[in-house]
Amino acid sequence: SVLSLAGGKIQRAGTRGLAGVVRAEAKPEDRIYHYRGFFHDFVFYTGRFVGLVDYIDELEVQFLDDAERARRFISVAELRRQFADTLKTKSL
Repeated sequence: SVLSLAGGKIQRAGTRGLAGVVRAEAKPEDRIYHYRGFFHDFVFYTGRFVGLVDYIDELEVQFLDDAERARRFISVAELRRQFADTLKTKSL
């Protein structure tokens, strides 16, 4: 198939533009998550740590303590809970 021939030549779009917006607009206390993927360039361009939702892949999480792993690698249900809590806080 065409995709199998081009597989090594197709790259995911970079996140430089989005990272620039986040770097300019996000507050230090804002939590940033990548959803079901990890974009190395985003971390480079923002200079910030990110959490991951429903994704681990090749990341070496065995070197993190349990608290750090739980804070940075969350489920979709936990993302929804955090988002709901943020909405409640902002509406007060």
